[in-house]
Amino acid sequence: MELVVAEKRTTNKTSYNNKDGIVMVPLRFVAGELGFEVKWEDKLSSIMVGKGTTLQLGSKVYNYMKTAPITLEAAPELVDGVTFVPLNFFTEVLKM
Repeated sequence: MELVVAEKRTTNKTSYNNKDGIVMVPLRFVAGELGFEVKWEDKLSSIMVGKGTTLQLGSKVYNYMKTAPITLEAAPELVDGVTFVPLNFFTEVLKM
Protein backbone atom coordinates (compact mmCIF):
# COMPACT_ATOMS: atom_id res chain seq x y z
CA MET A 1 0.00 0.00 0.00
CA GLU A 2 1.53 3.31 -1.06
CA LEU A 3 1.76 5.98 1.64
CA VAL A 4 1.55 9.76 1.05
CA VAL A 5 2.12 12.18 3.97
CA ALA A 6 2.29 15.96 3.57
CA GLU A 7 2.63 15.41 -0.18
CA LYS A 8 5.65 13.12 0.31
CA ARG A 9 5.23 9.66 -1.18
CA THR A 10 6.99 6.54 0.05
CA THR A 11 6.80 2.89 -0.80
CA ASN A 12 9.73 1.62 1.26
CA LYS A 13 7.88 1.87 4.58
CA THR A 14 4.51 0.69 3.44
CA SER A 15 1.28 0.58 5.38
CA TYR A 16 -0.62 -2.65 5.85
CA ASN A 17 -3.88 -4.02 7.21
CA ASN A 18 -3.37 -5.99 10.42
CA LYS A 19 -5.16 -9.28 11.15
CA ASP A 20 -8.29 -7.31 12.16
CA GLY A 21 -8.29 -5.24 8.98
CA ILE A 22 -7.02 -2.05 10.68
CA VAL A 23 -4.71 0.15 8.60
CA MET A 24 -1.29 0.36 10.30
CA VAL A 25 1.24 3.04 9.30
CA PRO A 26 4.94 3.54 10.14
CA LEU A 27 5.05 5.85 13.16
CA ARG A 28 8.45 7.50 12.70
CA PHE A 29 7.93 8.27 9.00
CA VAL A 30 4.42 9.73 9.36
CA ALA A 31 5.10 11.60 12.62
CA GLY A 32 8.36 12.97 11.23
CA GLU A 33 6.69 14.25 8.07
CA LEU A 34 4.11 15.99 10.30
CA GLY A 35 6.87 17.67 12.32
CA PHE A 36 6.93 15.44 15.41
CA GLU A 37 10.07 14.03 16.99
CA VAL A 38 9.86 10.31 17.86
CA LYS A 39 12.16 8.77 20.45
CA TRP A 40 12.50 5.65 22.57
CA GLU A 41 12.27 6.20 26.36
CA ASP A 42 14.40 3.51 28.05
CA LYS A 43 13.29 4.33 31.61
CA LEU A 44 9.63 3.82 30.75
CA SER A 45 10.10 1.28 27.93
CA SER A 46 7.85 3.47 25.83
CA ILE A 47 7.88 5.64 22.72
CA MET A 48 7.46 9.40 23.00
CA VAL A 49 5.97 11.40 20.14
CA GLY A 50 6.43 15.14 20.38
CA LYS A 51 6.53 16.57 23.89
CA GLY A 52 3.80 14.64 25.61
CA THR A 53 2.39 11.65 23.77
CA THR A 54 3.50 8.20 24.87
CA LEU A 55 2.71 4.68 23.74
CA GLN A 56 3.98 1.17 24.40
CA LEU A 57 4.29 -1.77 22.04
CA GLY A 58 1.45 -4.21 22.57
CA SER A 59 -0.77 -1.75 24.50
CA LYS A 60 -3.93 -0.27 22.98
CA VAL A 61 -3.76 2.58 25.51
CA TYR A 62 -2.16 5.82 24.30
CA ASN A 63 -1.37 8.80 26.54
CA TYR A 64 -1.74 12.35 25.23
CA MET A 65 -0.49 15.38 27.16
CA LYS A 66 -1.52 14.23 30.65
CA THR A 67 -5.17 13.82 29.65
CA ALA A 68 -7.17 10.65 30.20
CA PRO A 69 -5.62 7.70 28.33
CA ILE A 70 -7.07 7.04 24.88
CA THR A 71 -7.81 3.45 23.87
CA LEU A 72 -7.65 2.61 20.17
CA GLU A 73 -8.66 -0.58 18.38
CA ALA A 74 -5.04 -1.66 17.79
CA ALA A 75 -1.78 -1.58 19.72
CA PRO A 76 1.48 -0.43 18.16
CA GLU A 77 3.36 -3.27 16.46
CA LEU A 78 7.05 -3.73 15.71
CA VAL A 79 7.64 -5.17 12.22
CA ASP A 80 11.19 -5.60 10.91
CA GLY A 81 12.46 -2.92 13.31
CA VAL A 82 9.75 -0.39 12.39
CA THR A 83 6.96 0.64 14.79
CA PHE A 84 3.51 0.78 13.21
CA VAL A 85 0.43 2.42 14.75
CA PRO A 86 -3.20 2.46 13.63
CA LEU A 87 -3.86 5.27 11.16
CA ASN A 88 -6.37 6.89 13.51
CA PHE A 89 -3.58 7.41 16.09
CA PHE A 90 -2.93 10.71 14.31
CA THR A 91 -6.53 11.93 14.52
CA GLU A 92 -7.64 10.44 17.83
CA VAL A 93 -4.45 10.82 19.88
CA LEU A 94 -2.42 13.60 18.25
CA LYS A 95 -5.58 15.54 17.30
CA MET A 96 -4.43 16.08 13.70
